[in-house]
Amino acid sequence: MKALAIPVLASLNFSETQLFYGRLGFTVVSSTPDYLIMTRQELELQFWQCHDPHVAQNTSCYMRCEDVEPWYQVCNDLGLAISDLEDKPWGMREFALWDLSGNLLRFGQPSCSSSSSSSTQIYSSPVSSSISTQTSSSSSSSSSSSTSSAGEKEIGTE
Repeated sequence: MKALAIPVLASLNFSETQLFYGRLGFTVVSSTPDYLIMTRQELELQFWQCHDPHVAQNTSCYMRCEDVEPWYQVCNDLGLAISDLEDKPWGMREFALWDLSGNLLRFGQPSCSSSSSSSTQIYSSPVSSSISTQTSSSSSSSSSSSTSSAGEKEIGTE
């Protein structure tokens, strides 16, 4: 049986959340006063309106991808505060960042140096085909419409 897990993260301010994730190429699919859904290709993140920073600062999600390098490069190019990209003892090559609400986002892929076992399944990530992100800072108001392709940067991972 196929299943899908979708992170539901705390947002202290939906406008800031939309701008932050918009810079990473996510667009708004649905927005209500207390719930927000954003997608980037097949990747979906959901947010609930939270008023306690302590909750957001103790929330995280892991984005497993086939190729973590393009995500790292885009986050670095955007000037986001990110950790180093490194191979971890648990067999993943990863880096981390915090969004404006304090949620920890970890991006990773199986490390090339980790031993492959037949019981390990590597899941395909929609991010692996390309990463498109807004390269110019926009001060326009947020809306639920798609981001235009003007000013976007696509990075292939092939």
